[in-house]
This record gives sequence, C-alpha cells and structure tokens, in this order.
Amino acid sequence: MSKSIIGLSALVVVLIPVIGWAEELPKDAVPLTASEVRELYSGKSANWSRSRAYFAPDSTFLMHGKDKSWFGEGKWTVNGNEVCGKLKRTSVKDGKSNTGGDCWAWYRVGKKYMTFWSGEKDKKYGYYDSELKKMSAGDKVSRTVAELKKKSGS
Repeated sequence: MSKSIIGLSALVVVLIPVIGWAEELPKDAVPLTASEVRELYSGKSANWSRSRAYFAPDSTFLMHGKDKSWFGEGKWTVNGNEVCGKLKRTSVKDGKSNTGGDCWAWYRVGKKYMTFWSGEKDKKYGYYDSELKKMSAGDKVSRTVAELKKKSGS
C-alpha cells in the first residue's frame, strides 16, 4: 500500500506543472487580429525548450536545435489569428534535410494572451499563457544558423 501511495504522490507532483499551464480556452476568449499576431512575432526571437527561432520582419523564419545538431530556414506567415513557420530543416552531421512547420493560434482573455501550438495533442486543454515569456526582441538566431550551415557544408 505504501508503494501505491508513493507512486501516486510522484505522479501528482509530475502532473501539477502540466495542469498549471494547460487550460481550456475560456468562452470569452477573442481571437487576435492578423496585425496583432504579426506584431507579436516580427523581429523577435523565441527561446523554446529544445530550439530557438527568429521571425524576421521580411518573413524569413530561422531556427536551430539547442543541441546545435540541426538548423532550419524558411518563411513565416500570418493568417487571421494564426502564425505559421514553415522551413527546411537540415542535419549538421550529414546534411540531410526534410521540411516541416508549426503554427500557433492566438487569443486574448481580458489582458491575458493565450495560444495553442499545432503540435499539441490535447485539442481541448492545450491552451497556455506562457508563450510571450519565451519571446524577446532582436535576432538571437541567425549567427548560429550561419555557423551550423557552414559546418554542414550546405
């Protein structure tokens, strides 16, 4: 019995942070305009858990893995309240590449901004309000992408 309680306690401790940020979209949420979404991204860098990205004002989209094993180059677009980044991702080790992308839909609830990442599996409770904290002004990515590109021989 004590093993069951310890196991359940560990599971609760692991899930608390997930429950804290994954929410259902409130009924009073208002989709952002395309102009508002563009302003959130243009000229900004994102620092995510496994990668970094730069959304250039000219719609260039650059990205690299934090482990520096890959880089990506492409374009970002805005359609309604959704921003999408599409790119060609290249391995530094062998130069092999593939294409892919991600999208984020944006909403405002009062003064709070919420987003939904297209890679999220939970379509009902996958909304979160921490994305803006991962964004900062300026290009913190293109120099590393250029170095990785040179290293890969691309």
